Amino acid sequence: MELIITMLNGTSHSLIVSPQDTVGSLKMSIQSKLGEPAQRQRLVFDNGRRTPLNDDSRTLGSYNLQSGSRVSLLVTQPPATIQVFLKNDKGQNKTFHIKPEETVTDFKKKVQQSEG
Repeated sequence: MELIITMLNGTSHSLIVSPQDTVGSLKMSIQSKLGEPAQRQRLVFDNGRRTPLNDDSRTLGSYNLQSGSRVSLLVTQPPATIQVFLKNDKGQNKTFHIKPEETVTDFKKKVQQSEG
């Protein structure tokens, strides 16, 4: 079946899928065709009620998608930094700005550098 994937900027792309395909496999197809990472995709079936396709393990058929169905694609952006508030052993509060890709080890190094 053919689904019409519509982005917020109004552009549309068609994808050929099977009703037995999962939402997760649809996201991977979108990633292959459009280059948008599957984990950043939010899909909504435009069926008059705007049904979110938020269970990656469910089949497209279980959402009653049919050939010609329209699915809206929203691509989310990760936050630039996350604020972490830390109270040290002296009772002082400090704020750290952490990037989403930083590890706990990276954060520990920042704390050690700050505390001396």
